[in-house]
Amino acid sequence: MRTNFLQVNGGEAFWKGKDSRLVALFDDWGEVGKAVNDRLAEGEELAGDGTAEDWLGLVRALAKVGATARPANFGPATFTFLLKSSALRHAGSRASVVTWCVGRDLPAVAVDIIRRGVDAVARQQALQLAALKGYELVVEALLARGEVDAGADASFALRCATEHGHTGVVARLLERSEVDPGASNNHALCAAAAAGFADLVAMLVETGRVDCAAREHEPLRKAAAGGHLVIVERLLDEDSAGGDELSEVLVLAARNGHAAVVARLLAADGVDPQSNNGHALRAASELGHERTVALLLGAGIEYESAVYEAAFRLAAGKGHAAIVIQLLRASNISAIAMNDAVVAGASGGFADVVRVLLAEVTSVEMLNTALGQAARRGHACVVEVLLADERVDAATSFNAPLRAAAKAGKLNVVRILLGYDGVDASADNDYALRVAVRNNDVELARFLLETGTVNVGANYDELLRLRGPSRALRALLLEFR
Repeated sequence: MRTNFLQVNGGEAFWKGKDSRLVALFDDWGEVGKAVNDRLAEGEELAGDGTAEDWLGLVRALAKVGATARPANFGPATFTFLLKSSALRHAGSRASVVTWCVGRDLPAVAVDIIRRGVDAVARQQALQLAALKGYELVVEALLARGEVDAGADASFALRCATEHGHTGVVARLLERSEVDPGASNNHALCAAAAAGFADLVAMLVETGRVDCAAREHEPLRKAAAGGHLVIVERLLDEDSAGGDELSEVLVLAARNGHAAVVARLLAADGVDPQSNNGHALRAASELGHERTVALLLGAGIEYESAVYEAAFRLAAGKGHAAIVIQLLRASNISAIAMNDAVVAGASGGFADVVRVLLAEVTSVEMLNTALGQAARRGHACVVEVLLADERVDAATSFNAPLRAAAKAGKLNVVRILLGYDGVDASADNDYALRVAVRNNDVELARFLLETGTVNVGANYDELLRLRGPSRALRALLLEFR
């Protein structure tokens, strides 16, 4: 190893507080450290390997003299730890050597140092970080040495381990009387439920020291929102949630499309899927969760007509044709809602929804409105679906669909519309051409001019004054003058 790396005398390291030296020990010699860690983990001796012995000797010597450095390169998993660890803050945001070993994923080296003795601050730092990273052997070594507070900082170590799903570490920490599983308003239980760690939820509940109804039933709400059925079932047995609370939980599960959880909640006493104006059905319909909608429409549940129609409009506006069909079969949707839905579907470009609704909508006026909305947004497929219905007038309202498509620069729709009888490219004093020139849309202008139905000569001077057309557009107009 480099002779100027550290001053070593009789195995003692004279630490000068240079962060770069400790960083270099773990960065420049990273591969050596990993090899040493692996050999220690396997119980191998380092005798005969001078480089490995020197590296471990330096680490031990630095730990003995209490060397510290600002933590760096620990990886994203430790970000929360670096922000919240009271042990790190109390040390002036400087990490001990053993903490560095844990942070750089060298748990066997950390255990070696712990067994040789480290100060209280180093022990506390290492315990919290080892809990976060799931190094059970490091946690066991620290707890075995004693003089470490596993419940410090509102059982921070337990909360870290639970958030990251480290079952073994959680089990070890729960054996300690100073550890409070309900600390920080039952943070550990809420985190485990949200992440779907069913085994951790069971462990925490079985301590009898957590409140399953904490934070307005947050564990149950988080589990339902995440679709964690096993946890939901366990918490339903433990939580005292009433009908109103469970109905809110149902909405969370429905919104995220967790059909199995929805089915379980519908079977629970007091759950009312009609609560809050059928919020669960409306949310599931809007987000396209077909199985969930089927469950909420089944089991003899009768909603008010306004709920059906609100869900119907939402499903149509988001393009969920299968749910539109489900709702049509479940209720007599009013003509007003039907009209709103076909316009919403056309505006969104959802041809499948429009196809379904064409058989239901009776208002020709609303079908023509839907055509105008689809044309303005350039939804060519929807335009074709609507025009395939003989009730729809391609030239409705004095060629309004053509004018809307031209103004928006939707050449694809303009092409389609001009293929139908009655649609006139020169309507409204060559409006389509004038708006194309105003928008400097050369491609659309050329297409309209090539139809031979617009009159450039009569409007040439006026067209040139429209926001100063580009050179290419001026040349095009002159060509067709």
